[in-house]
Amino acid sequence: MCPNGTLWQAAPAKVLRELTADEIAWKGNGTLQYQKLAQRCLTALHPAEPATERASDAAPAHSGEPEHITLHEYRTR
Repeated sequence: MCPNGTLWQAAPAKVLRELTADEIAWKGNGTLQYQKLAQRCLTALHPAEPATERASDAAPAHSGEPEHITLHEYRTR
């Protein structure tokens, strides 16, 4: 079992060193940010309806790049 507060590496694993209090706090903060992100997503995201038609005046999805067409459309040009 790996003791808390230590950094391990390799296979077979070996202890490299003990972690500092700042490293442990930094990791804890990063984990908290991901947890908050998940909470924000759950409250802010909402279902979207797919478009059934493309508006004729709509800009290409990626400006400056050609619009994707199906193989059938390409062959009939």
